[in-house]
Amino acid sequence: ASAHIVPGYDISRALKKERFLWPYNEILVPGIQHTFVRQNEELLRSHNNEAVDQLLSASDLHEFLESGVVFAGYENVTQYFQEVNPVNEIRDIETPQLVLNSMDDPCCNIQNLYETSPYPHHEGKSYAAMGRETKSTILAVTRKGSHCPFVCSRDGWLPLSEDPLIPGGWMIHNWADHVTIEFFSAALDLYNDRRFL
Repeated sequence: ASAHIVPGYDISRALKKERFLWPYNEILVPGIQHTFVRQNEELLRSHNNEAVDQLLSASDLHEFLESGVVFAGYENVTQYFQEVNPVNEIRDIETPQLVLNSMDDPCCNIQNLYETSPYPHHEGKSYAAMGRETKSTILAVTRKGSHCPFVCSRDGWLPLSEDPLIPGGWMIHNWADHVTIEFFSAALDLYNDRRFL
């Protein structure tokens, strides 16, 4: 079984500025450039100086991703997206999966889920429609949840719950965490001795 919390779907589009909303590109790009490029600049330049320049001049996550595919072992962006874009195999998934999205997610825009796929093998369907057609997918879309937190209150006033790992401890109550655990527990009950490891 698998759980996908706020996926971007078509990664050839998901990180573009019009989808990955302000201020998140502006916040994340400098940190990513520093952590992954500046701290490894000498090594990266020894492999591909031009790609390093492109990574350091990227103004959004999409440009950064496209500039860095050579460091992931791909000759070009087209080859990279053909090999790793998760939507390429969306109809072939047989493993039980839970997919959670929020309509107010500023990073994985809900438009990504409902757009019509541009790929011919998807026959003009949206990713939501293809997910509904598979017997193995549960797709849940909430009105609120933002990007990952899905914070909610259990008793109507306090968004905290007991921490299962720290006796007497408390944690932010996260609906996605709880529903994911319920999903995995149900999958283990259903498939009994057939583990998904």
